[in-house]
Amino acid sequence: MGYVGWIGTFQGKKNTGKERVYESEMVKELRASGAVLYVKTSVPHTLMCGETVNNIIGYTWNPKNRNLSSGGSSGGEGALIGLKGSPVGLGTDIGGSIRIPAAFNGLYGIRPSVGRLPYEGMANSMDGQNSILSVVGPIAPTVGSLRLVVKSLLAQEPWLHDPICAELPWRDEQEKQILDL
Repeated sequence: MGYVGWIGTFQGKKNTGKERVYESEMVKELRASGAVLYVKTSVPHTLMCGETVNNIIGYTWNPKNRNLSSGGSSGGEGALIGLKGSPVGLGTDIGGSIRIPAAFNGLYGIRPSVGRLPYEGMANSMDGQNSILSVVGPIAPTVGSLRLVVKSLLAQEPWLHDPICAELPWRDEQEKQILDL
């Protein structure tokens, strides 16, 4: 969340027993799909910004041009993937926080509909704010990479573990019809 006060805590709370061991539903499903998770990337305070800067690591620059921003709020993820430091990553989005870093770093991103991908157990600065819900989606260098991540996550049937997630598997037949056009 980009909060200095959250370092070494579980969502700002100390001594919960969840520090550094709790995993969201998305992380569990990524691991079950064979993903290797190795880093958390920088985000702005509260995530609600089109640039990525916080008091923990400072400003996250665009990796291809240090006169430009990496975007935000998932700018650290966009910069890492733009540097080819990761084949794919995930960001959260309400108003452009996947799409902005994808565009600023020459990548692709999907901001799925609310409930399409699992969000259960993720930290959120807007808990209780139900008028505009945040979503999680992939950022990657190719459209094929986005497809692979979304299809792999949906194969895990996230609706069985996240009550907000819609029971809507990947539809190969509809994809084939679109590709045949």
